[in-house]
Amino acid sequence: MINPWPKKIIRHLIGSTLTLLSVLMFWEEWSFSWFLLALLFGYISFGLDFQRKTTAKKRLTKIFKEIKKEERIRLNVEGFLSKQSKRGRLILTDRYIVFIDRKGNIPVKVLISELYDFGYKGVGTGTYTTVASTSSDIGKIYEDKVPVFFMELRVDNGEIKELFISTPKYKKFFKAVQQNLKNGVIAEELREESENQKAAEAKTLVEDKLLRDHLTSILDNNNNHLDIANKYFLQNIHLYEDALYESMSQNILKLNSLTNEEKNHLRDYLQKSTLLGHRMALCIKVKEGFNLNDLDLTTKVSLDTVHPIYKSVDVPAYPITQQVVYSHYKFFRTNNTAILSEQEILSITEEFIKLGFKNTMAHLIAFLNTEVHELSHT
Repeated sequence: MINPWPKKIIRHLIGSTLTLLSVLMFWEEWSFSWFLLALLFGYISFGLDFQRKTTAKKRLTKIFKEIKKEERIRLNVEGFLSKQSKRGRLILTDRYIVFIDRKGNIPVKVLISELYDFGYKGVGTGTYTTVASTSSDIGKIYEDKVPVFFMELRVDNGEIKELFISTPKYKKFFKAVQQNLKNGVIAEELREESENQKAAEAKTLVEDKLLRDHLTSILDNNNNHLDIANKYFLQNIHLYEDALYESMSQNILKLNSLTNEEKNHLRDYLQKSTLLGHRMALCIKVKEGFNLNDLDLTTKVSLDTVHPIYKSVDVPAYPITQQVVYSHYKFFRTNNTAILSEQEILSITEEFIKLGFKNTMAHLIAFLNTEVHELSHT
């Protein structure tokens, strides 16, 4: 890695010297030419750096404004991206580490919360210096090193990617990132995220216990109190079932080889799987205080209304789900004439149970939406 900073030091030294000489000559002769030269050399020495710093700040502020993110710049220092041999500005904001090159491009934008590790160290330049030894005639040879701020990121395949950005203020930048993670905006967000995750996990365990207590009703082969509102909740279910079956047929090719009798038998089983997810969702909502008798069973909700809600619904990882899946599969196993393996059917069963859960939650949210509720009565 090359050391990019000696040229800057030389520029500052020469520029500062020439600026000082120009000022002295202006003071001596009161010549406008010396005054202009003093301004020029001053700009080359320090003004150029200030302009680049300001330009990078404006560029970054504009970008965050366009994506509607409120970010404060915490530190703005000179940087050199070794991999691309680009000079620019290394900037720390509330949540990001950004490198902006001199053309205004942003080859590096990293969320601080996604850093696997970070710090500073010296990286060899490939240039060696011999230092005379006082104890022998043979000098010691050292490789010249340039200080860099490094970041380690975990990429998609699980490997660690290391990124070097050289900056004269590597220690200051490192401490600023540490401070951000300790007391900055990102620290508050990470603490809040951790608290929300713990609350979600606790809620999942409570709901899982509730589902266990109502397991008999969920697995009941006959209609029960959880089915009184099926007319409302299941009005769009077949569209989702067809779409999911088509999607899974592309991954499990055996589904395309079933006979009509095998396919009808399997689809009937999967519709019942969907009903189990529907009942699981209602168990939770009834416990939360929702009265199924409040539903207007004549309400029609279009797929255009439900689908955006459906996509946003997450199915919690209830431990009881696996028991529901296998308990339901046991009734199908003895009559299974399909060419699918047990693991394949268990996988499909779980997906259709989740579908039923998401569909019911989406329709319930749609009903509770004031605008939809009012439209249903006009």
